[in-house]
Order: sequence, then C-alpha cells, then structure tokens
Amino acid sequence: MKKLFLAAETDLESLDQVMVIRADNEEEARQFAIHKWSETNSKMDYFREFVNEGKDCPAFSINEKLLQDEDGNYNPDIDNKQYLANVNELFKFNPMYGMHYLDYVNGDYPPNFSDDFFEYVCSRLCEMGEWCSFDVREL
Repeated sequence: MKKLFLAAETDLESLDQVMVIRADNEEEARQFAIHKWSETNSKMDYFREFVNEGKDCPAFSINEKLLQDEDGNYNPDIDNKQYLANVNELFKFNPMYGMHYLDYVNGDYPPNFSDDFFEYVCSRLCEMGEWCSFDVREL
C-alpha cells in the first residue's frame, strides 16, 4: 500500500524544495526525490562544469569522487587501477557512459555529453552521497 512521504535536500534552503511523494517505502521515495531533483540540477551550468572540469582540474570537480583511494579519501596520486575502479563504480548502471567519459578524459576534444548523461551522473553522485543528500519522512 502506497504511503505519503516528505522529501527534501538535507541542506534545505526553501520550502519550495520540499517534495510530497507517494511510494511504497522510504527508499523508493528517496530514489524518486533524487531522480526528480537530478532532472533539474543536472542542467545547471555549475553541475556541468563540475563534470566537464574532471579532465583538467584535480579538485573542485568530479575528480573529488574519482580520485579517491580504497578508504574513500581524496588522493590525486592514486594509480590507474583505482581510478578505473572508481569510474566503473560511478557508471556501473550505464557502462557506455563510463566509456564515453574515459574517451573524453583521454582525448583531445571538448566535452559533448548528452542531457541524459548529466542526469545519470547527477543521480549517481546523489545516490553515492557525493552531490546532494535527502531527508525523507513518512507522513
């Protein structure tokens, strides 16, 4: 039986950011909130720059996640094996996006990612607790 849940960013700035969600359980409500939030936020310039700057910027970019050691600590000196493991974890539900990202990082061309790519990355980063977190409460 479906229940009503309130979901909001942990760092809530406005009541406009609160979502009322009908779901079977708290985790389903959290996933819905993440995907709904990612639809909008993945289109923001600051998020796209965060992803695109991963090629040239070791910090303040997606590399904050991709350049983590086995303990989850940021380490710009990790080896290629650990870097690839981190990329594979981020893109585990869509390996084609992972290959596309690695082609960009290793190539000499500007980023040309689709809206779906950015939405996927935004959702995954939220699911991994890296970009935004959500509080969910049953009504």
